[in-house]
Amino acid sequence: MNKYLQKENIYISSILNSFNFIVLILLISTLSLSFNNPYINQFTIFIDFIFVLLNVGILSMQSTKSDPFALIFNYFISVYFNFRIVTLAFFSYSDVLDRHIYNPTDSNFSISFILVASLLINLGFKFVKHTPVRLNKKNLSAKEFDLIFYVICFIFLITCHISQLVSFISSISSIVKISPRIISISCSYLNKGYLFFVLILYLLSFKERITKKHFYITFFLLTNFIFNSLLEGSKGIFIFIFEIVFLLSLITEHFSIKRKIFRYLKYFFLIFLTVTFLSFSISLQQRTYKPQAMSNMQFYVKNIDSTLKYSPEEISSIAKSFFSRGGYYDFASELISSPSYLYSNLFTFSNYYKSIVDNVLTPGFDLYDVPKISNLLVYRYKFNIFDKISKRYLNEQGNYNSDQITIFAEFELLFGYLAFPLFFCFALSIKWLYFKIQNRKNNFSFLAKRFSILLFFTYMVNSFGFDWSLAQILPLIFWLFLFSFFINRKLANSGNVK
Repeated sequence: MNKYLQKENIYISSILNSFNFIVLILLISTLSLSFNNPYINQFTIFIDFIFVLLNVGILSMQSTKSDPFALIFNYFISVYFNFRIVTLAFFSYSDVLDRHIYNPTDSNFSISFILVASLLINLGFKFVKHTPVRLNKKNLSAKEFDLIFYVICFIFLITCHISQLVSFISSISSIVKISPRIISISCSYLNKGYLFFVLILYLLSFKERITKKHFYITFFLLTNFIFNSLLEGSKGIFIFIFEIVFLLSLITEHFSIKRKIFRYLKYFFLIFLTVTFLSFSISLQQRTYKPQAMSNMQFYVKNIDSTLKYSPEEISSIAKSFFSRGGYYDFASELISSPSYLYSNLFTFSNYYKSIVDNVLTPGFDLYDVPKISNLLVYRYKFNIFDKISKRYLNEQGNYNSDQITIFAEFELLFGYLAFPLFFCFALSIKWLYFKIQNRKNNFSFLAKRFSILLFFTYMVNSFGFDWSLAQILPLIFWLFLFSFFINRKLANSGNVK
C-alpha cells in the first residue's frame, strides 16, 4: 500500500515540504536584505532557517504523514510564521510590530520561543497512537436524507443573508422591544460559516445518497456564501474555504492526493492566489473607503475595475498589507516581546473567567461587564488606557477592534516559561481526545465530533484568546448536536437502511 501511495499519490506532508524548501531558498536569498531591517537581522534568518529544517524533518516522518494534528499545525507554522520572516525581509513593513519599541533582538527571542514551543507541540502529538477512521454503513432513506438536507439548506440560506435580517430586526427592535444583546447573541448562532460546516459534514456522512440535484443545490449555496462574504468585506473567504476543505480531508483521512489531480491543482493554486489577492485588495478598500450612501454591491463592482488597473507601486503597497495581515507571527511576536506593564495584567485567570461567563455562558446579560481579552488590547497599545474597561464602555465608543493573539503569546503571557510543558500537555490531550471518539451511532455524529475538536485546535493555534475560541466553537457544537439528534432519531426509525 505504501509503495502504491508513493507511485500513484503524493502525500500532503510532501506538498508542505515542497513549500518549506521554497522558504529555505528564499531565506538564503533574503540574507542581504536583513541588514538595517527594523524588524529582523541575520540571526533571525538563521533561526528561522533551522526552524524550517526541523519542520521538514518532522513532516518527513512516516507517523506525521497520517497525523491530522501534525499536518494542520505545521501548515500554519510554515505559511503564517516561517514564511512571514521572508516577507518581513522583502518589505520591511508591519502594521503590528510598531505598537511599541521593537527591534531585531525581539524577533530573535520570539522566533526562538515559537520554535521550542512548536517542537514540544509536535512531541506531544507523537505520544498518541493514531486510530484509523471506521465509518459504519448506517444510512438514511432517500426521503429522510432529502428532508434533513433541505432543512440545513434553508437555514444556511437564511444565515447567508443575516446582515439584511439584522438590519430589519434592528429597525423594529424599538417597537417590539428586542434587546440589542439578544439580537447579537442570535446572530452569533446564525453564523453562515457554522451552517456551511454542517452541510458539508452531512454530505460527507451520507455521500451514497448524493445526486446531481444535491450537488447543484450545494454549489449554488456555496457560491451565495462566497458572494455575500465578499460583499460584507471579508478579506480571506477563499483562504477560509481552502483551510476548511483541508480540515475535512484530514478528518476523513485523505492524507494524499492523486498525482494526476495534483498536476491540475498546481494551476488552480495560481488562480487561487490571484483571486485571493484581488479580493483582499477590494475588501480592504471596502472596509476603509466605502461611502455610506453606496451599497456593497455598487462599491464592489466599481473597485474591481480600478483594482485591475493598479500600478506596480500600488500592487507593492497592497502586498505589504496582505503579508502583514497574513503574518500571524507579527501578532505573536509583538505580544511576547512587549514590556510587562503593557499587557500582563490583562492576561489573568480572573479576566478569562469573567470574560467566559459574560461572553459565553450568560447570553443576554452580564455578571461582570468584561469584554473578550482580544477586544481590550487596542486600548493599551493605541490609546494608553490602563484602567478597567467595561463592555458598556466599548459599546459607547463603538470600537470593537479585535487583535489576534496566537497560542504562543497567550500561553507565554499567562504562564511565562511554565508554558513549555503546557504546550506538550495541550497537544497530547487534544489529540488523545480526538482519537478517543469512536463511531458508535452514525457517521455524522462521529465526523462532527472529530471536526469540532480539530477546528477548536486551529482556533487555539490562531487564537484571538481562549474565551474567543470557546465563543466560536460552542454555537457550532449546538448545530452539530441538534442535527445529530435528529439524524439518530431518523436512523432508529428507518431501521438503518443500507
